Amino acid sequence: MGWREHFKDLRIETLRVALVVGDDALVDRLGDVAAEHVTPMHPTPFRVTWDHLPAEERKAFIVGRQAECWDTFSLEGWRVPLVVCVEGNPVGEVLLSGQRFREARTFGTAGWLGEPWRGQGLGFEMRRAALQFGFGALSADRAITQSFSDNAAALAVTKRLKYDLSGASLYVGGGNTGRRLLHHRLGRRKWESYVRSDRITMEGMCHHFP
Repeated sequence: MGWREHFKDLRIETLRVALVVGDDALVDRLGDVAAEHVTPMHPTPFRVTWDHLPAEERKAFIVGRQAECWDTFSLEGWRVPLVVCVEGNPVGEVLLSGQRFREARTFGTAGWLGEPWRGQGLGFEMRRAALQFGFGALSADRAITQSFSDNAAALAVTKRLKYDLSGASLYVGGGNTGRRLLHHRLGRRKWESYVRSDRITMEGMCHHFP
């Protein structure tokens, strides 16, 4: 049994969005969202500039990355790709990741939304739901996230969720070489005090992880 099967019933739900593990059909529809509702952004918020690919290649990238996350999944280094849904329809994606999680107790988050769903507070809800999974279900000690210094939307969500700035670096890679990357961290105590929400529900947690 592959790891996706272990997680297939996972569902994290807020008042407006649900984060779920996509089956082949849902992931294909997510790919359509990437093809139809993600266009090149200037500057791009992504370190891998998949938004600048042609539409069909954007779909192939997202569908392929979802599969790759499960194909390369291990307890030493994992990525859990979740489809963000509104009223049952895919609108974006959240990736949770961890390296040597059992020792480090640290997880990372990244994500995107299709253009019609931006600017409505959904980015905040989906990141908060991801944090609930990491701190609640996985009992993590800290969450980390990284954003380019000119990515105002992501940084606004990070600030609202009470992360602390932990450092900065110059990113070297592809067309983004030389851009300033900000590193933020959120500890368990601050999550419990300011961010945790009883209105976020989780079900179908994998019992073989972490």
